[in-house]
Amino acid sequence: MTPALEGLVHNALIHTSDEELLAAAAPFLREGLTSGGAAVAVCNEQQCGLLSDALGDDRLQLLPGGGQYRRSTMALDGYRRMMEDALEEGVSRVWLVSDTDFGQNPLLWQEWARYEAYVNRALAAFPLTTLCLYDARRLPPEAIRYGRMTHPRLRSGATWETNPDYLDPEAFARAMPPADEQIEATPSMRAVLHDRMALSQLREDFRRAMHSVGTDPDASEEFIAAFSEVAANALVHGLPPVWVRLWAAPQRLACTVSDHGSGFADDFAGYLPEDPYGLAASGRGLWLARMLCDRVEMWSDPAGFTVRLSTWPD
Repeated sequence: MTPALEGLVHNALIHTSDEELLAAAAPFLREGLTSGGAAVAVCNEQQCGLLSDALGDDRLQLLPGGGQYRRSTMALDGYRRMMEDALEEGVSRVWLVSDTDFGQNPLLWQEWARYEAYVNRALAAFPLTTLCLYDARRLPPEAIRYGRMTHPRLRSGATWETNPDYLDPEAFARAMPPADEQIEATPSMRAVLHDRMALSQLREDFRRAMHSVGTDPDASEEFIAAFSEVAANALVHGLPPVWVRLWAAPQRLACTVSDHGSGFADDFAGYLPEDPYGLAASGRGLWLARMLCDRVEMWSDPAGFTVRLSTWPD
């Protein structure tokens, strides 16, 4: 039975064949079109071809390139803008089929799972019905498990099922401890910041350290910008001094920024900008850090509050 439609309806399809995909996704998109809404597929080229052939309806909007968003914050911002544009055009509801591509890096699976969890809160008010595709033929078991934990409903063929494994976003965030970063067992650059003047010098020190190991210059500059935003936040809103550690390798950058304050109460701080239209002069630092890094984690312990930034330069 299809649930009553108001705001977001967030569904997952865990499938093991193209036939299972079509059996669920084709009627799902057709329901959107017959109801007068918009039907959108954000999938890889093969999936788009299958859905286009099955529906045979040129009203279906195909956006080939599943996983086209490099980072979870980019995806969230993109879908928010898509819904705002649809509402401005008078669309009553969007029915979205979206491929889930966690990639090959296990350290990024949790980051994308946090995104799936936060979608339930960040897009809750939008008239959006989603069907997130989890292809068990290519996704690792851990990614499938995260899919079950982050979607309130599962789709099986033409039927809906309430998902007993679903956790609300806050419970899911609490269930996800910081990752075990192996790079932190290697030598690091350490610094203590007492004011923003020291931060300026540390940026130069970081730039030289990254250059010395052959990190891509563009990736280095993005990481320095992200670190600067987080360190400035810690100096202004935390409890200095601020302790910083940097690990740099040609294909790996990681940094922790710690202060003695209590940190953020919201586990999902920074996934959306406080001012999405860019009119405010501040309040975008953590969001910019998430946009510039592949992974951002935050946690509190008896010593204070820590933000960890990680990225994998191309």
